[in-house]
Amino acid sequence: MAETRTFTCFPKLPLEIRNMIWIAASNLPRNLDIWARPTGATSYRNDDLEWEEFKTFRFTTRQPVPGVLLATKESRAASREFFHMSFGENIDWGGGFKIDMNCEIMRNFEADRLCPMGPFTEYASSYFWGALPPPSCAVNLYRASTDEPDPLEKLMFYADGFHDEILFYYCEKLIPINGPFDFIELSEEQAFYREWKAFLEAKERLQHQFDYWVESRRDEIKRTHARMDLGPPTEVDLDLGCKCPEFKCAALIVNGVRRR
Repeated sequence: MAETRTFTCFPKLPLEIRNMIWIAASNLPRNLDIWARPTGATSYRNDDLEWEEFKTFRFTTRQPVPGVLLATKESRAASREFFHMSFGENIDWGGGFKIDMNCEIMRNFEADRLCPMGPFTEYASSYFWGALPPPSCAVNLYRASTDEPDPLEKLMFYADGFHDEILFYYCEKLIPINGPFDFIELSEEQAFYREWKAFLEAKERLQHQFDYWVESRRDEIKRTHARMDLGPPTEVDLDLGCKCPEFKCAALIVNGVRRR
């Protein structure tokens, strides 16, 4: 018999089993590269009535639409609840300044790792990190010039919480991503000097930000208890229900090659 990699018995499985497989496939971790593509520029008046330039952009990805949404009607019905169009913005600053960016990226908010790629303007960085926090993200610590926004800016804080995991990698070249890519975790022995140095600095900064945020919130709780004469807060009162993300040093792998 000729060798084949096709599993021909899948349609014979009970519907409940097939749906379990589709759901599992829908929630496989995926690296989602996000690019802030320039689309032009416009002008607006700031609070001092001076004209400033706003460089317009849209978020794009080079990852295809997840296969489970395209395979069959059955797979789409079982998996579509896990994916949502995202990264659209409606910017309205008043005074006639309004920009609408359509949602163009299909995203699983519970499974996809967000990976901002290429240069981001200050505005694009702000709107990108304003989205709901993914469980994991990967950030390039290299900046080609000091004019680029700090890649760690707004990384830690979101309107809806914190990451569970943050991968830091150091890549000096703009890598053409045209399909799946991956990351491998690096130990100090495996990392190059610049990679590890940048990782330690980023880890220290974000750990400090997290600790400062926690202490600020706890001080606020203590002041509220004192103001309302509730007595000293208990450990339960001071438990904010969040933990610091796990920081990892990683290398970007594209087409099986480590990039740096």
